[in-house]
Amino acid sequence: MGRTRGTAALVVALLLGLVACGGSGEPTATYDGDGCTYDGPDEFDLNAEVTFTFVDAVEEPGVGFGVWALPEGMTAEEIRDQGILNNGAQIAESAAEITDSGIRLTYTFDSAGLYAVNCAAAVDYATLFTVSE
Repeated sequence: MGRTRGTAALVVALLLGLVACGGSGEPTATYDGDGCTYDGPDEFDLNAEVTFTFVDAVEEPGVGFGVWALPEGMTAEEIRDQGILNNGAQIAESAAEITDSGIRLTYTFDSAGLYAVNCAAAVDYATLFTVSE
């Protein structure tokens, strides 16, 4: 009996944690007025279809979001030093959906390499991730 209650309490705690975090399991980037933060995996499989949720927490006009494919041979250090916009990055093709919680962009990664999640108002990337074969 005590073990059942303990297990039930653990399940409830896990469910509450998922609800507090949005529970969607989708990668999320949030713009807070100072920059972007990213919560999600740092690697995806080639040909994976992934939906990113972008949230403008301060509802600042002119904030744009995107997933950028970085030029072949580009390193994370170069992006950190020079910024994403100065490196000829290309935005990945996407299907956007506007929701109450933000913008949801769905990408299918058809090429391996280094990518970045970006808030345009922040002018720099939120995080880098890899798409692997």
